[in-house]
Amino acid sequence: MPETAVDKSRKLLLVLDEYVARLPRDRKFTLGDRLLERGLDIIEEIVAAFYSPRQEKSRFLKRANINLEVIRQIARCLLENKTHDIRKHEHLNRAIDDLGTSVGGWLKSLGAPASDA
Repeated sequence: MPETAVDKSRKLLLVLDEYVARLPRDRKFTLGDRLLERGLDIIEEIVAAFYSPRQEKSRFLKRANINLEVIRQIARCLLENKTHDIRKHEHLNRAIDDLGTSVGGWLKSLGAPASDA
């Protein structure tokens, strides 16, 4: 059975939790908390889209896409500051890309452009 966007959002949250747990203390309670909050926001948006009428789904999915991009940008900042090594960054990016592909496909199936927030 293929993974759903809900499954992938939970997987992303677990990857984020592992990523944040390894951050230095001075980053863990600032940027780390923001990453986890965005991860939880994504789960909320995906679940809301799942249970919403068809005409309302794209609104939630577009917000999930925005949150994915914010996570991507924060992680990139942490990598550039040498807070994490490239392997941890790539692992997180794979989870982000995997969920982003699912959300984009879901948006496409609804006839909504993924980039139009």
